[in-house]
Amino acid sequence: MVTVAAPPPTVTTQVQSNVTQTGATLNGTANPNGTATTGWFRYRTSSPGSCNDSFGTRVPSSGGTSLGSGTSGVNFSRAISGLVQNTTYYYCAIAENAGGKAYGAVRSFTMTAYPPPTVTLAANPASIAYNAASTLSWSVSGATSCTASNAWSGAKSASGGSESTGAVTSTRTYTLTCTGAGGSTARSATVTVAAPPPTVTTQVQSNVTQTGATLNGTANPNGTATTGWFRYRTSSPGSCNDSFGTRVPSSGGTSLGSGTSGVNFSRAISGLVQNTTYYYCAIAENAGGKAYGAVRSFTMTATASTCTLSVFPSTVNQPSGATLSWNSSNANWFHISSVGYVTPNTSSSALVAPSQTTTYTGTVSGQGGTNTCSATLTIRRSCALPWGGTITHGQSRTAYQASTVPYNQSCVSQTRTCNDGTLSGSYTHISCSVGAPANCTLDGVTVNHGQSRTFYSTRTAPSGQLCSSYDQTRTCTNGTLSGPSSYQYASCSCTPTTVYSCSTNNVVRTVTNSSCNVTVTNPYATCTSPAFCSPGSATCLVPTVIGELHVSRTFVRSGEEVDVWWDVKNATSCTVSGNGKVWKAKKDNQLSGPLEHPTTFTLTCDGGDEDKLEDDLVDTEVVQIVPTFQEV
Repeated sequence: MVTVAAPPPTVTTQVQSNVTQTGATLNGTANPNGTATTGWFRYRTSSPGSCNDSFGTRVPSSGGTSLGSGTSGVNFSRAISGLVQNTTYYYCAIAENAGGKAYGAVRSFTMTAYPPPTVTLAANPASIAYNAASTLSWSVSGATSCTASNAWSGAKSASGGSESTGAVTSTRTYTLTCTGAGGSTARSATVTVAAPPPTVTTQVQSNVTQTGATLNGTANPNGTATTGWFRYRTSSPGSCNDSFGTRVPSSGGTSLGSGTSGVNFSRAISGLVQNTTYYYCAIAENAGGKAYGAVRSFTMTATASTCTLSVFPSTVNQPSGATLSWNSSNANWFHISSVGYVTPNTSSSALVAPSQTTTYTGTVSGQGGTNTCSATLTIRRSCALPWGGTITHGQSRTAYQASTVPYNQSCVSQTRTCNDGTLSGSYTHISCSVGAPANCTLDGVTVNHGQSRTFYSTRTAPSGQLCSSYDQTRTCTNGTLSGPSSYQYASCSCTPTTVYSCSTNNVVRTVTNSSCNVTVTNPYATCTSPAFCSPGSATCLVPTVIGELHVSRTFVRSGEEVDVWWDVKNATSCTVSGNGKVWKAKKDNQLSGPLEHPTTFTLTCDGGDEDKLEDDLVDTEVVQIVPTFQEV
């Protein structure tokens, strides 16, 4: 019999369901294919590619849903929680029976965000009069807290409510921000406040003349465009209103802007009568209405004519001028001496430059009578200079007693100062110079003042000496040379000489020419022992070679030998030759060898001279052969 293994289940991952703000239900279908089967799920926030039983989180963590052992699809589900908004989750269904595990396809879903709170805020009434109140009402859903800002503050009920604004003097905006799981929502309501009327003050009049005055006032627009004007008459209105007397201007007025602080405004009025009392007040108007200042009054009186004169600067140096300034009031005419008639009741000036100190007198006349004023300009005169030109008062110049002085003397000066036309002091020269110094002449040579030159006490230096041993620098000072007068020659020459001297083994030649130029040649010659240097000699000297050649006998029989010896001093090399032999030594003793015939022995030596030849010592010895006799 053949046993066939049970088939694994067939699994399908179904679409998720019941998705809330933090959870969802995972769904699947599995066909047990006739064998007891269990089903479960796996999920995570990144895709596993294909379903397997190791990725992410298993639900349940062990075991699963029993799906029976039928042969048709069975649905199974698992709820999951703790999910995060705006996050995508990947999941799949898994089932297992005796035939093995089977996997559904990987599916995904994205958690959506919480909805933001719903907030309404309203002001009733939305428009109020200046310094009145309104009521704020709000409703809220989906929020856990609410906070007020802008024109109000603090925490407010998250379930709705109402609140009075209290007295309000300017337009304000009220904002309520409510926060919940879905975020925050802000709503605003604006309470519009009508403009307040201006605040007006009547100020004291100014610029009162014989026929006019200036009316003054101050108004605070309180934030709204405002216009100001005045009313006046010769009887009191009791309180200010906009119907009594004369309006100035007759229509319109001064624009005072829309600020929140006091603004001054004025109007000049004319045609007033002296000794009369006038009553006036300031009025202003804006969108909030008209406002009135208190009533003030002033009385026109006859005022005396006045004038003032001044000069600046009050003292000047000739030919400078000064500014004459004047003004007058309550005058019908104004006359100034040395200037003429000028316009009355105005301020003006003119440049004046008199040649002497002058007092200017002004006269004014008007309904208040006649009056005078004056100012004096003091003129300081200039001074003429002895050498031409002028200086002004207070200035100074340096003058000299003489225009020139001898060398090595100083110019004498003084300061001359101008004092109102009089020049102090007495010196009359504008400048002074010091005479040039004298130069010096000696032995046909000119030495300029301040310069130096070498002079000699002899024309010719003795043989072997230089002119530098007989010189001295002499400096010319205003015609006189410094130093002893014995140094009187401008030039010196040397006696030409050639001198040989020794430096160790070197011959040194020193040549001095007539210009005292010295040329030293070292070495002129180098002496090698036994040659030596001797002062005064241009060459190396060689010592005399001393020595002799000797033989023991001068007559020998044929075939006999002799002793040959020699001893030489001051030689560099020696050679002895004879009987076919050659000996090289400055001292020796040798056997001649058998002698067969007469023999000459010769000694030659070199003393170290330049020719290097052994010719400085020559000595000979002759050995004779004794004849042999035979009997016949």
